[in-house]
Amino acid sequence: MKKIILLLILSIFIFALVHSALALETEIITENFESGTENWVLEDGWTVVEKDGEPVLSGNKHSFASFVGANGVVQRLEAKISLITGGMHLNIRENTGEGRSRYFVGLGEGHSYIQKEQTMNFQELTTSNEGISLNEWHEIKIEIIETRIDVYLDGKLLLSAQDQAMLTAGSISFETLE
Repeated sequence: MKKIILLLILSIFIFALVHSALALETEIITENFESGTENWVLEDGWTVVEKDGEPVLSGNKHSFASFVGANGVVQRLEAKISLITGGMHLNIRENTGEGRSRYFVGLGEGHSYIQKEQTMNFQELTTSNEGISLNEWHEIKIEIIETRIDVYLDGKLLLSAQDQAMLTAGSISFETLE
């Protein structure tokens, strides 16, 4: 029997440092899907549905929803999610050109982790037996400060990892897992 994974995202906040000729600026992007998905590339399995009168991004099977509306270096990602079953990855500083690179935060019931991928080489940065509860809304925040990646679940630090060879650029995506 095929396991179906559903991820609902109410709103997403993406904080990116944008390099300009004069100074570094912070660009704050808010996405609530009320105006559609023009800043997203949705693979088969992702769509916007209505939940409690609000538009939410919903995903199932192993597929990606990739944000293409940010320029610069993503420093922080905040999202409200409800995982119905299975697990998911929140990908940050993702580059999908030749030789994919990214950090991915894995979340599921009873487990969580941060890993780094560079051209099909995977490095586990940290793991935990704490995860998210199913069928409840959770606030997730991923923040990158210099060489540290912190992941917060409902305002509490869930994971923290160091990487001395930090990925320096890329966007975000959400990945549902089968």
